[in-house]
Amino acid sequence: EDKDVREAAVSALGSIGSDTAVIPLAQSLKDESAMVRYRAVESLGRIGGSDAVDALVGALKDGGWVGLPTGNKNQPNEKVWVRQRAIEALAEVGDARAVAPITEALNDKQEPVRQAAQRALQRLGAGSAG
Repeated sequence: EDKDVREAAVSALGSIGSDTAVIPLAQSLKDESAMVRYRAVESLGRIGGSDAVDALVGALKDGGWVGLPTGNKNQPNEKVWVRQRAIEALAEVGDARAVAPITEALNDKQEPVRQAAQRALQRLGAGSAG
């Protein structure tokens, strides 16, 4: 399926890890498939750098989510928000410019997103928020 090809492509770009991949990955954040956007966020987090941070901050507005396997066949897939993964990726990159937009996510309507924001701020050294 076409979305599977796009998902594989954004994952491969992240594995290559080149700064030149940031532009096509940022464009993939507009893909209709939440899984493609999720994988693009992961890849941007792996690559890092200033342009990746800009793209990831933009992904904090993404309303989509994906169902990821929990590793336990008796449990349903875990619902993970694209913006939740963007917060985690920003924390991994470690750019101080992410603190303000992540702080805004402390007011997100989804509890997992708020929790990710709190963990990210702690990781970024912005104190214990909330």
